[in-house]
Amino acid sequence: MATREGMSGIDLRAVVTEWKNLLPLWINKIYLVPPGHLVLRIHGRAHARYFLLIESGKRAHLTADLPEPPKFPPPFAMLLRKHISGGRILSIRQHGIQRIVTIDIGKHETEYHLIIELFDEGNVVLCDQQYTIIQPMRPQRFRERDVVAKASYVFPPPDPSTVPPEEFGQYLANEDRDLVRALAVGVMLGGVYAEELCRRAGIDKTIPAREADAGVLYRELHRLLSEAEEEIAPEIKAGACLP
Repeated sequence: MATREGMSGIDLRAVVTEWKNLLPLWINKIYLVPPGHLVLRIHGRAHARYFLLIESGKRAHLTADLPEPPKFPPPFAMLLRKHISGGRILSIRQHGIQRIVTIDIGKHETEYHLIIELFDEGNVVLCDQQYTIIQPMRPQRFRERDVVAKASYVFPPPDPSTVPPEEFGQYLANEDRDLVRALAVGVMLGGVYAEELCRRAGIDKTIPAREADAGVLYRELHRLLSEAEEEIAPEIKAGACLP
């Protein structure tokens, strides 16, 4: 379950499925509300109108409530308006169950990628068709990658949910943590869904991960992911994200 403190990768899977079911979509207006709320005003079929709220590092979902935009748009909002206002959303992709979403946008025979990062401090990054960064909402430098203008955007390594069963089993075999921690952190499920996966698999969450039945866990993990992709509309409330 997601709270306003942050969404898990599985919460994000459900939300992205909701967005995909609304395609095709077009971007009308873009607002950036301090300290870090980006809002895309979008429309779809039959003139349906939506607000996509992105709170960097925490959450991304449709909302009926538009935060009060500043009188003078910040530079990053102006840059996004220049490049993608009026553009058509071509596709929306989550990367495994990582808290990263790419929105592919076409405008005037040019394609852009708007990348939403909901992990750590979070970020929103506009890239060109070749994934060269045009501008991030906040420039960042890490040991393994730079999120700055003109650098190539580098995605994190694939998470264990995307690998074949044999590799998933090898991941668990190499883990030193107990099962629930390995699933929560290494598989990026978060604490709530890691415990739920252990319950569904009928496996004690406190045993060493390397002793767990990887085949059963893999099967139940992908069943859980499939359920998240069912056509549901999450309801965002003050305390939680409810299906």
